[in-house]
Amino acid sequence: MKRFILLFLILFAALLGAQAPPAPSVPPAPTGDQPEATIPQDSFDAGNVLKGKKVEHTFIIKNTGKAELNILSAKPG
Repeated sequence: MKRFILLFLILFAALLGAQAPPAPSVPPAPTGDQPEATIPQDSFDAGNVLKGKKVEHTFIIKNTGKAELNILSAKPG
């Protein structure tokens, strides 16, 4: 009888450990007024650039949404 209980407990523990973790919850889509970034020119080709030369270009980003647009970071792509 003790062996049966021990075997049952081992199998039960194995089944509990084999269950998949719960899927992460996805936050609901925001409602109400939202910002919307509009970028008329989203790429720039600098052509051939000599080594050591500095290239600058300004991208215009316009908020066409109805809430404040916060740009927290930007990276060259």
